[in-house]
Amino acid sequence: MNPQQTTEQETLQKRFNELPAEIMSVINDGTLDASMFTIKEAYELTDDQVRLLENEIILVLCFFASRSDFAQNISEALQLDSVIAEAIQSDVQSDVFDMVLEYIEAVENAEANPEQIQPQSTEVSKKASLAALAESFEKRIPEQPPVSEPTVPQESLATVTPLRTMKGDINRIHGYGAFNEAKGKDTEVT
Repeated sequence: MNPQQTTEQETLQKRFNELPAEIMSVINDGTLDASMFTIKEAYELTDDQVRLLENEIILVLCFFASRSDFAQNISEALQLDSVIAEAIQSDVQSDVFDMVLEYIEAVENAEANPEQIQPQSTEVSKKASLAALAESFEKRIPEQPPVSEPTVPQESLATVTPLRTMKGDINRIHGYGAFNEAKGKDTEVT
């Protein structure tokens, strides 16, 4: 296995784990899939092109690629005309990026003004900005009250009648136990 590829996968996974919940929601909850389906139909893209486009979108959402380079990146990756790539960028912007625009702009602004964050390296600055961004947005999410389990009052359980069983029916029907019941005997068929 290629060590560089393993390192890149680990870096991508670390970045993916640091993303705010809203961005994760766009990726995992069907928003991205619905947008991909619409774009595939509108621009008659192949399955490979759709996969490559989805990868480019995720790179932007994970802050590995810039939105300003998005049209050029998809033009090269999907081997499309620049006009079509710009139209696709417009659709992706309105369908996906606008949903998490606050986050994307905050990270882009932090990267454009590195003096605000004094990191030791670019990777550390991205991690720091993502962590600070995620922390600030976690404070905005209202906490949900805990869901309590419904309680069943004990007196209602006393009024429940037992289920009818096959054993009880055999002892009362078709002569198997009806004679014994009429005579008052306690013998049952088992």
